[in-house]
Amino acid sequence: MPAADANSLAGLAQLVERGDLVVPPYPAAAIKLRRLIEGGDYGLGDVATAAGADPALAATLLRVANSSMYRAQGPAITTLGRAVHRLGARSIATMAVAAALSATACGDGALVEVKYRVWRRSLCCALLSQKLATTRGLDGEEAFLAGLLFGFGRSVAVGCLERVLPKQGPVQQRTLLEWLAAVEPYRCELARRVAEQWQLPSELVAAISPKSDGVEAGGLAELVGLADRLTGLADRGDSAEQIAGDSGLLPKERGALTEFLSALPAALEALMDSPKVMPGRSASVAPVSKPKTHFTSEPRKLCIKLADLKNRKDPRPLEGLTISLDGICFHSPRPMAESSVARLSLGEAKTALEGWFCILACVSDGSRFRVEAQPFAATRELRELLNALWSDAAGPSGRIPVAR
Repeated sequence: MPAADANSLAGLAQLVERGDLVVPPYPAAAIKLRRLIEGGDYGLGDVATAAGADPALAATLLRVANSSMYRAQGPAITTLGRAVHRLGARSIATMAVAAALSATACGDGALVEVKYRVWRRSLCCALLSQKLATTRGLDGEEAFLAGLLFGFGRSVAVGCLERVLPKQGPVQQRTLLEWLAAVEPYRCELARRVAEQWQLPSELVAAISPKSDGVEAGGLAELVGLADRLTGLADRGDSAEQIAGDSGLLPKERGALTEFLSALPAALEALMDSPKVMPGRSASVAPVSKPKTHFTSEPRKLCIKLADLKNRKDPRPLEGLTISLDGICFHSPRPMAESSVARLSLGEAKTALEGWFCILACVSDGSRFRVEAQPFAATRELRELLNALWSDAAGPSGRIPVAR
């Protein structure tokens, strides 16, 4: 371990113990919206006007309202007033918190990949908490905010780590998973401190940090803990079917969860920007180490057409390389941000199956980029297709077929 980085994790613990934290203030736009709604004398037009005063928030709300999680079939929503009608006034106020925190949570820094990963999980937890709240007789917007803050403690911890990493010289490299494990012990404490600094109700504090101040955590804490666990399963590559089989779910929630997971990646895409691609970053000084491959199972030749659907009107062809039980590897003509979620199509255009993938690695390979991608909350159909492609690639002799 380089001497300059020997005490980084100890430095994180000391910052937390001293309370020397950088906690963003409660977002101004969210305060304005919350006061308007709590006053009671408002219309949807008033909410739209208040939200529209923040152009970035307005753009986010339009994207969210048009995502598959909230939009039924029909023409796209193009006005903020219609977006407010679709999402609801109280939901607008809580989403304003998420939109404002996103810039802080995913800001530039040495651990930007880690920041993006923990913030994505926070948003997943918030959306799932909101979805499941109605089936348990809980307030959906309180559940959204509790789910968001439950994971935001991880974001604060990563920010602290960046402060204690050496500014110059070598750093001890750790994998993404190792960095995630390093901040996890501080999640609960830091989430509680954010909620208290924001002077949130004691019930919300108890939900994100059980056993705090003697307040009984209750059903909201149980719900948020379940949502975080389930989104953690999605984060590690479990299929939607596997996630829906979790024993903590009520029977009536399983079908709703499967539907939710199919729309989740599009909602995430609407709520947060992808991390920046940093092709010029030196791997020797980056604190996040890059393994040669993220996959553990045998790679086999991937013989299927692929396309990147970032621009659905003009899909970008990709060149398939290999497939394993963990995911797929392909060449892309452009770099793809690590830790982002991308929508890909597999197969011929008319019969292609679409799916969402988490980009695990993207490295320069001549004039192209070699990308490893893992399914994100994969549907049963996508998982069956990937398993079939992997099985078929071995051929009757068990050897990988040679392309002609």
